[in-house]
Amino acid sequence: MREIVIVGFPKCGTSALIRGFEKEDDVHVIRSPNGSVDACFPDRTNLPDDKLVVHKCPSYVLSRTDLEALRDQVGGADIVLCFRPLPRVLLSWHNMHRRIARNGTHPNHFVHREPEFWANCSVDDYYRKSVHRFRVDLFFDQLTRVFPAERITVVAQERMARSVGNVVKVLKGEEPAEPERRRTYVGYADRTEVEIDPEILAALDETYARFLDRVAQSGVRTLV
Repeated sequence: MREIVIVGFPKCGTSALIRGFEKEDDVHVIRSPNGSVDACFPDRTNLPDDKLVVHKCPSYVLSRTDLEALRDQVGGADIVLCFRPLPRVLLSWHNMHRRIARNGTHPNHFVHREPEFWANCSVDDYYRKSVHRFRVDLFFDQLTRVFPAERITVVAQERMARSVGNVVKVLKGEEPAEPERRRTYVGYADRTEVEIDPEILAALDETYARFLDRVAQSGVRTLV
């Protein structure tokens, strides 16, 4: 049984990718008990032997402990890491966490420990309180320490925006099935006009450049 695990990054197209896999007849996607496409350490009993098994939990990559536990569980699975420019990630995360704090959903979510802050914070204040979440260079380093480079594929959200279906085909080991257009999807973070402090933008750009450089030097496969 071949297996693929999508380990991150959050807000980088992982849900679109897993839903693309669900459209394939020869793929079995593991969902969580409540039906969510995010399935952290899901039940692995009764998995089909005749299908490619895929699951995703975009927080795996944020924790060395979780990555090591995942390695012990899935053994030789192929690992997929999605990414996008960090200012887009910041805007998307800020919007999502602000909405959760305002609506009171996901009662165990960390934002409910300080609901007033998370419901009303600016993008800049959000970043300053959450800066550790954006060290994608360090998270990538720990991923490559846990899983061998030959098992890792790094996928640009821009590539998925042109054709999720083709990315799915390539990850399955097949030829792309459709022409890729310039762009087929524009999300909240691409539409919003919110301004970000120039110093924060510079810090995000520096981190992102380090991430891209480490990816280029690591020997992992890339779909960009």
